[in-house]
Amino acid sequence: SRTDVLLSKGATNAVQFNPSIQPTGGLYVLFFIPKTHRRVAIATEAMYRRQMAEGKTLDDLDPYLERIFTVDIQYARLNLLGRVSAHAFYGQIGLSTGYFFDNSSERTTRYFTPGTPQVMETEAWGTDANALELALLGGLGVQLGKRLSIEARFEYGNGFTQHNSDFSTRTQTLSLLAGYRIF
Repeated sequence: SRTDVLLSKGATNAVQFNPSIQPTGGLYVLFFIPKTHRRVAIATEAMYRRQMAEGKTLDDLDPYLERIFTVDIQYARLNLLGRVSAHAFYGQIGLSTGYFFDNSSERTTRYFTPGTPQVMETEAWGTDANALELALLGGLGVQLGKRLSIEARFEYGNGFTQHNSDFSTRTQTLSLLAGYRIF
């Protein structure tokens, strides 16, 4: 999956990250609604995801100040989606919640004062991190035969930081998912 993370709180502290392109794995179960001829279902998914990206401040009022953010988060996601199928094609829309269990993110601040540069490394968002992220997601897919499926999915998440923090970590994820039905 590809994730773009934008940390911003006002125009002066915006950080644009390079896209994070990491593999994602998980399991899903479809619960078909009776009397719909297997066209309407509720999909539940459990997934593992990792986001790794690095970004710098784009614009700051102090030209001698540079902040570099290195994001490395591993988390589990639970997704609940409604699914509608027509022939081999399907669409899904739903909600997701993510719980991070490994946060190795950090922030490096460099002050380029004349004479002596100073470097300070801290946690990327310190104690302002929430363990949960909520997201809206939707996707379009195609069933290939009886066992394979391919889906393009977009997610918009509220991030892992609190709303009153110095910046927010809203995520926008575009994923290409391949599925294989076991039963």
